[in-house]
Amino acid sequence: LKFMPLNIFNSTDLDIRSFKSEMDQLVDKLLKDMNSKQNVNLNIVDDAEMQKLNKTFRNKDMPTNVLAFPNIGIGADDELGDIAINTDAVTRESNQQNITTRDRFLHLLAHGTLHLFGYDHKENNEAEAMEELEIKYLKDFNIRNPYTYEI
Repeated sequence: LKFMPLNIFNSTDLDIRSFKSEMDQLVDKLLKDMNSKQNVNLNIVDDAEMQKLNKTFRNKDMPTNVLAFPNIGIGADDELGDIAINTDAVTRESNQQNITTRDRFLHLLAHGTLHLFGYDHKENNEAEAMEELEIKYLKDFNIRNPYTYEI
């Protein structure tokens, strides 16, 4: 049985088959580089579900594009945590940025996975470190620096 670092739960109509292997590769590379043998749960949701999650866990009554929930000892030991990615936001943002859904999705997946490892962007220096890592990992998938264009 092959170890699957990414467990995907897709409750939307977004077809991820064309870039599913790249999603696995991205998370696998991040986990290896961070010396983690854990896996990641990815929940693919829509605006309505994301708004519920954001309200419940962050007290913000609006949808967002990605949320990350690190395992703080309540999940299985082999789980790094859970990420939720909002496909409605992915579609909106990829259209605004004139990039593919795949590129935006992989960026949010990298962003969410880094959050699970404790990376944050509240302070400028933290944001720069996190963005540098995102740029580095996305380059492996021929995705240009997502911070060079306006959102």
